[in-house]
Amino acid sequence: MISPIVGPLSLIMVFFLTLYTSISCLKVKYYKGSTNFQFKLLGIIFISYFIYFFLHGLAFSDDLYQLKGDVQKIVPILVIGVLAFTTQDRTFSLNHKFFSILTTWSLYLTFSLAILILVVNPQFIFMGHTLASKSLVFERLQMGTNNPLIFATIITTLGFLSLLSFEEKTFFGKTSSLVILLSCILTVFFWNGSRGPFLVCLALGIISTWYLKPTINNFYNQTNKNIFWVILTSTIFISFVFIYLNLNLLLQNESLVYLINGIRSIFFDPVNFGYNSERDVSMFIRLTLWVSSFEALFIKPLFGYGISHKMDAVLPFIKESSDSYHLYLEFNHLHNMYFNHLISGGVFGFLILILYLFSAVIMIKKANLKISRESKYFIIIVLTSLILSGLTNVVLMHELLSHFFSMLIFLFLICCKNDLEPMKASVSRSIN
Repeated sequence: MISPIVGPLSLIMVFFLTLYTSISCLKVKYYKGSTNFQFKLLGIIFISYFIYFFLHGLAFSDDLYQLKGDVQKIVPILVIGVLAFTTQDRTFSLNHKFFSILTTWSLYLTFSLAILILVVNPQFIFMGHTLASKSLVFERLQMGTNNPLIFATIITTLGFLSLLSFEEKTFFGKTSSLVILLSCILTVFFWNGSRGPFLVCLALGIISTWYLKPTINNFYNQTNKNIFWVILTSTIFISFVFIYLNLNLLLQNESLVYLINGIRSIFFDPVNFGYNSERDVSMFIRLTLWVSSFEALFIKPLFGYGISHKMDAVLPFIKESSDSYHLYLEFNHLHNMYFNHLISGGVFGFLILILYLFSAVIMIKKANLKISRESKYFIIIVLTSLILSGLTNVVLMHELLSHFFSMLIFLFLICCKNDLEPMKASVSRSIN
């Protein structure tokens, strides 16, 4: 969100930060005994990510104005990297429970605002938009993010993170978290209409089942077993009866048909997938981009084409005679986080991406931390959402999502440091 302000300054900042980070990398070995070592190393990884793609893009770019626009999208990673690098131990008192409460009620506020706009539909214009046109409450809900996929990725990730510290919550807190999570999933499917984030929810749901297992076991042990099984069996039976009686109506649901067509299109040859009522244009475009990206990658596998030339590299491999060729001219990314980095920076750019993705895990291993169950759940949810969303979405090379996931990784480390559960490093120091 702050990238429009900081973005124009990046051309000046990067040279100073390059020198600053280089010196810090040489000195980092001296921080091994320091309690804030992992924050500094996280900062180095984030800043290095930005520096690589900026300097690499500068070397390949022939248009500095275009480069500035593309680099601006990864400036939030730089900003959070600097923040992490300069953070001292215990600077923030954030913990998992407070983060969960903040997340839960932020989502309630977001949905309340969306419903209010839907019902009232105020017509006053601000910066050329009404609230309805900016949030798209009458279409695919996006609440000012300018992209339904971006909004869906954010609310699904936050929805599952609202379950943090679930066992410590009151009955009201637990109910609030579960209700907002269900609201996020249903909103993505019925109101937002994004298939990728909805399918990611399946993986996040499995992880959450593991996390909630102690709570489920406690509930089972404290409840009359006969009543528990009667309720469970009745719920399953009623659900199947409802589905059977409304099968035809469900199969005609626009969101479900959209989801099924998208999955089915993956198994068809895009070349032979003709224009008809069952053709999924969105998946067809993605498949074409990915196949063409593979072909382009073999030309320059090591260093790629530069951050400003993703589409320039791929377009020559897309048939201009195609009826949908004009659609590709409107894109500036490849609808895939991995191909975006491979085409932009080659194999070395992809390695930088992997370093970014697992930066938090590296920090934990480097500091020899024993993290709590809450911390494990936190980072697994963030990484699963990031890695799976990146399969069909722009993710890191987008201002809002690069800020969102980078900040989540940083906040995870803060919560991890403030864990009540003892850490290996802390225990060993106290013994000595």
